[in-house]
Amino acid sequence: LALEYRVGSLETLKAEGAPQRDVVLALEIVEHVPDVDAFIADCLSMVKPGGIAIFSTINRTLKAFALAKVAAEYVLRWVPMGAHDPRKFVKPDELKRAIEKAGAKPDGPFGMEYAPLLDTWRLGTDCSVNYLMTGVGRPDPRKS
Repeated sequence: LALEYRVGSLETLKAEGAPQRDVVLALEIVEHVPDVDAFIADCLSMVKPGGIAIFSTINRTLKAFALAKVAAEYVLRWVPMGAHDPRKFVKPDELKRAIEKAGAKPDGPFGMEYAPLLDTWRLGTDCSVNYLMTGVGRPDPRKS
């Protein structure tokens, strides 16, 4: 496969005139942006027709507060203290609405589950802390 990876802010990529992509990843950033709807719309604007955007974020639950905020920041020190504002965590129905509002088809949520005894992550059904959701762009009208 001919792959090209680009790392940068949406604003920078759009200002540089970056073309739309088959896949756009927005991983562990949704809970940090000031306007979720605008961010999701910007991400999806960078997706080619028929392409996909994959979002991962943290759910706004008590369990997520305990694990993603308290445990990850203050106990395990996986991320810097103060990295997360739990008020900005995003419930799956809010992300789904933002994807639909941007004109894409949401799929998910898909739980991201941590197994501490194995020190591994896996996809699962528990979306109470971390989860993934996709947004599939409009079909390419040339391929209909």
